Amino acid sequence: MRKESQVWLVVIGVSLLAGCAPKMSELGSAGLGKGLGTTQPGRDPLGNTLPNTWQRLAGKLSSAGQDGKASQSSDPLRLANGPGAPTPALYVSMAKLFEQSGKIEAAAAHLDKALSLNDKDLPALLAYAHLHDRQGQMPAALQKYELACRYHPQAAGAYNDLGLCLARLNRLPDSVGPLRHAISLKPQRKLYRNNLATVFVEMGRVDEAVQELRAVHGDAIAHYNVGFLLQKRGQNQLAMQHFANAARLDPTLTAARQWANHLHRSAQRVQTQMPQVSPQQTQSYPAVSSRPSPVGQRYQNYDRKQ
Repeated sequence: MRKESQVWLVVIGVSLLAGCAPKMSELGSAGLGKGLGTTQPGRDPLGNTLPNTWQRLAGKLSSAGQDGKASQSSDPLRLANGPGAPTPALYVSMAKLFEQSGKIEAAAAHLDKALSLNDKDLPALLAYAHLHDRQGQMPAALQKYELACRYHPQAAGAYNDLGLCLARLNRLPDSVGPLRHAISLKPQRKLYRNNLATVFVEMGRVDEAVQELRAVHGDAIAHYNVGFLLQKRGQNQLAMQHFANAARLDPTLTAARQWANHLHRSAQRVQTQMPQVSPQQTQSYPAVSSRPSPVGQRYQNYDRKQ
């Protein structure tokens, strides 16, 4: 009888311990802070347009399901999954939490552990590449991107990220190949076309930029976006032509007409030695259009759908 009582005590004790285990939902969720950065703050005329230099990097990576909530069954940190051997996904998740809290060395150590379990793990390679990228460690970032592409030739996101890294290193001609390969794998992914168009504008290959954007945005929006990218580079005369083309192709695209008129008046003021006023300094010419699909910022265009 005493033995039976001891058995029941053990069972009750185990049940109480199980009931005390905190759930992941109680711990809260945490994504990365302003590292790779979302394109939300300080939107330019196209929403997420490229910044003035290839050296600025800001953003945020997230791993949310289609409904915006992390899947409990796939959450590597969820305690309900039970004990078991650590996985690369667990270490990658922990690395993101450490980076969020500013513990970069700890984040790197956990990514090392992830790759020690599987040196070809795609999420781990890209997470490490992004970490290096955000820290300005471009040679190390480039190495990880190249490994990700070598081991996963069908991973369009890896090629997109490699192309962006090369572009930030001012290796624009080299960046075209990876970006084209990303597009070949996912032709309808607007992000990849936007990135390649941005590179083409930087290289002076404007017609090719229009062609890439036209494939996913249509004629009017393609010309509008190229016009905006050109005026950011100070090529106002050429930008004015593209804004005018956009307004002609779509008369309802009022932002394009306003930009064309503004640049025309700015050119006249320059000719008469009058001070030039930028669109950001006046309320008369709105810098934001809700209709055109934006060409994304170069440093904020890592593919979140890896």
